[in-house]
Amino acid sequence: MERFYISAALVLLMAVSCSKSGQGDYYSDPNAVHFSAGVSSDTKTSPIGSAAEQTQFNIGDKIAISDGGAFFNYVLGSDGWAPEDPAKFIRWTSASTTFKAYYPVRDGVSFSSASLPADQSTGDAIASADWMTATSTLSKPQSGFNVDLQFQRKTARVKVTIDKFLDEFDGKNPTIESLSVCGTKTIAVNAAEGTSYYALLLPRSAEAGSVFLTLTVSFTGGVKNLVVRGIPDLEEGKTYSFSLTVGKNTVKVASVMVSDWGSGSGLPGNSEAIN
Repeated sequence: MERFYISAALVLLMAVSCSKSGQGDYYSDPNAVHFSAGVSSDTKTSPIGSAAEQTQFNIGDKIAISDGGAFFNYVLGSDGWAPEDPAKFIRWTSASTTFKAYYPVRDGVSFSSASLPADQSTGDAIASADWMTATSTLSKPQSGFNVDLQFQRKTARVKVTIDKFLDEFDGKNPTIESLSVCGTKTIAVNAAEGTSYYALLLPRSAEAGSVFLTLTVSFTGGVKNLVVRGIPDLEEGKTYSFSLTVGKNTVKVASVMVSDWGSGSGLPGNSEAIN
């Protein structure tokens, strides 16, 4: 019986070859469109992270891209964006093409509309609410050119902090058990300056009489549910930072700061204070 021996190096070469062949014609097709993607201001799957984290997509992130027909999914790997299905990718078919893309890729999200999760109390949950779209019209290049997709935020970010608890809580150790914005459960983020609560919301018009914030405050000897009425205008790409003064029976908005979400913290610089 004949025996065949394959060296480790050959096994590795075969594996690499199989991996490349599994990508179909994407890497060899001269008309395949290759993409790069970024965010034109702070955002992305860490909508509550550092400024650096908010400008980047993460390995494993998925975006949907169209050249006017069906949307194909692309996944970010160590070598860049590649089609999720190796047989389904976008090719240059005309001298000029308009590309459209959206993030995240999940049920309830498209280029034109999105439904946001009502519970955004975890990092993954609020990331899945970070709806963004991109549009780019480009002429077909001669060679070696990536279509750069710059995503724009389609939601408003609401940040709530507690300025102070009133004296009636002295010695009673008050804490926020939960906080919701327009019925959306927030994520609590601890920082040096204290705890802040975040939620992402779709743009909407002001509603003076509607419930905006709902708080559950626990303290020694009791629990209180409090509300703030009056939903403000919410614009896409803006951060709305609310500072609250909390008592046993009332909660008041001490101040509001409105800024471009891309300014980082959403507080300094080009911010507008509203009392």
